[in-house]
Amino acid sequence: MKDNESPLPGLGDRTGQGKINARRSLKNCVFVSHSSKDSAFIAENIEKILDQALSVATYTREHGTWFYPYGIFCVDSVKLGNLYASTVNLALTECRAFSLITSQNATTSDWVKKELTYAEKHFTEILSISIDGTSFQEFATAIGRPDIFSKEQRVLSVCLSSVVPAQTKNLLAVAVEYFRSQYKASTEVVRPLGSPIGG
Repeated sequence: MKDNESPLPGLGDRTGQGKINARRSLKNCVFVSHSSKDSAFIAENIEKILDQALSVATYTREHGTWFYPYGIFCVDSVKLGNLYASTVNLALTECRAFSLITSQNATTSDWVKKELTYAEKHFTEILSISIDGTSFQEFATAIGRPDIFSKEQRVLSVCLSSVVPAQTKNLLAVAVEYFRSQYKASTEVVRPLGSPIGG
């Protein structure tokens, strides 16, 4: 993405229509909470797997359609600058699923801590992906929140510390299971073609 290019329609547009466009773009996305220091690995590996998992999880063979328009919201503060706070707040309220990328870098990110605190209140399940061997419990302890996500809530955890077939297949399988539990609809809506939201 070019530096001056918006990762989603309406971003930065303060008009009423701009906000509507941004909300429409974010509706049903997966929010990926991560440290900006891990962005390169996530963009090259995890976003593609999550997009594939979403496609599998939301496809209805009977109707031959995807029953949700969706995308991956995986944008960091380096790319968005002063628009980051307002964009993240909007994304968190609109996204349907929440994925946390755990790493040592993430333990020192104030934004990741804030995003996870929001997720605890608004998501009953999250998908935790470790990229350096840091488990969800180790991450939670490191940020001083060892009890975050109570017994009533679930954390599906998986590791992708290197792109080897076994880890990739495991992440895909766990992500599909998670997305199937989050993306349920009474009616099917054809998924528009497009690429993940990110930058």
